[in-house]
Amino acid sequence: MNFLDEKLISQITCIKIYPEFNELKIYFHDDHENYSFNNSDEYDQFLNYLIKVLK
Repeated sequence: MNFLDEKLISQITCIKIYPEFNELKIYFHDDHENYSFNNSDEYDQFLNYLIKVLK
C-alpha cells in the first residue's frame, strides 16, 4: 500500500487525528495539499501504514 512516498512524508507539517470520527488529516509545507481520510477502512489502513513508515 503506497499512500505517500517517503519524500512527501518528510514534508508533513501536521497530522490531526480525530478518533471519534475516524478521521485523519495530513498537512504539508505548502498548506495547499492535504489528505483527509474519513472512511474507517482508509483511516485504519493509513494509520498502520504511517506507523510502519515512521518506525
